[in-house]
Amino acid sequence: MVTYLLGAGASAKSIPVTSGLLDSMWTFIKVLESYQNDPMSKLSLKYDNIVIDPKDHHAGLYYGGMLLLTDASKHQTIDTYAKMLFFTDQTQKLQQLKVFLSCYFYWVQTLLTPDDRYDHFFASVLEKSDSIMPLAPIIPGKVKILTWNYDSQFELCFSRYIDPTQSYYEIKNKANICTKFDPFSESTFSVLKINGSSQIYNINNEQVFPLPDYSLYKVDKKYGIRDAILIYSLLNNAIQYKFQTMISFAWENNISDLNHSPSSGVFKSLENTETLVVIGYSFPFFNRKIDEFILFQMPQLRRIFLQSKDATVLSGLKSRLHSMLFGHMNSKLRSNIELIDDTSQFFIPYEL
Repeated sequence: MVTYLLGAGASAKSIPVTSGLLDSMWTFIKVLESYQNDPMSKLSLKYDNIVIDPKDHHAGLYYGGMLLLTDASKHQTIDTYAKMLFFTDQTQKLQQLKVFLSCYFYWVQTLLTPDDRYDHFFASVLEKSDSIMPLAPIIPGKVKILTWNYDSQFELCFSRYIDPTQSYYEIKNKANICTKFDPFSESTFSVLKINGSSQIYNINNEQVFPLPDYSLYKVDKKYGIRDAILIYSLLNNAIQYKFQTMISFAWENNISDLNHSPSSGVFKSLENTETLVVIGYSFPFFNRKIDEFILFQMPQLRRIFLQSKDATVLSGLKSRLHSMLFGHMNSKLRSNIELIDDTSQFFIPYEL
């Protein structure tokens, strides 16, 4: 079996990587500021049967976002800021950050087409169903993907291969994309979002807000910012509208909880992994316990491929991985780590 482990670099063609994320978020704030003077900013926001006056919500997202980013700028990354809020029991502010992240990631994914490397990956590994029924293409069950990213790049690209009118829920089910709160199939292709998803959903009917759409942005440049404000409105009135963000950081749970979560099957299925492909992920120190937990669920692991565009980064990653693999069941594994600096496409091992 081949397992992929993805970090921010895997979506870098469409979404800023960690080092550029704060700057991009400040750009989002500036767009919100300029939109305040736009006549369209006064129009009601609509979602299904919900009609919302945007005035207070626009200001709440703008000023609340500024305060969060001002605080976050004192930390190395958004993730370290989030973790500080968690460990200092600033629950309300952590929830506000998750709401802001859901709004931001929706907006930023309307600005560019999805990262075409996901598209190439699906085109390379998908197999046509043998059924006479019009089913979605099949992804081999011997592929598992773990991603630290909460963006929607997987869903956006996979939707191109099925009926584009289908809902997020249908796309999610056909691609078997799950968070730690979802049941996980051990026998089929699956994507586990370790930190959850930036999408939002209704807790009453499980309806998920539509995916961001670059084609709409090309026609209407204000579409993304309007929907970001709408998302904030729905989340900011969670009691009334019953919407919640799907972001849930992995470190909000103990390691032992991972084996008892609905998605625990993913970790059991990793025991058949022989090849691990790591793309755009730096194994940051504060994720080390979860990363080590993941690696030690792979007793049959024989080869590791590290893919990043920076040769210097790759060398450092290899050294870090050597330390993490100390004591792994396969004592020869540390000598079977290959470095790949061509990031034009996601690396696909020949066994697929």
